Amino acid sequence: SLKYAFNDVPEPLIRLAITRNGSTVVVVYEDNGPGLPDCVDFDGDSGFGMQLISILVQQLRGSIRVEREHGACFVFEFNA
Repeated sequence: SLKYAFNDVPEPLIRLAITRNGSTVVVVYEDNGPGLPDCVDFDGDSGFGMQLISILVQQLRGSIRVEREHGACFVFEFNA
């Protein structure tokens, strides 16, 4: 977010929420930047940061999804 999201955003905001629902931990990371282009994903030739996120998700046997409606939002779920 700090590198890409806030070039033209007058009031940058990053939100991090971590909740637990039974044995499932849900981590939500979002910003109020312009959002992610459709070409950015966890399986392709995206940048090093996306590769690191993908590795973490695999190591924790979790899942991740990207929501692109209002800025960038990553929802990461794994069992604890």
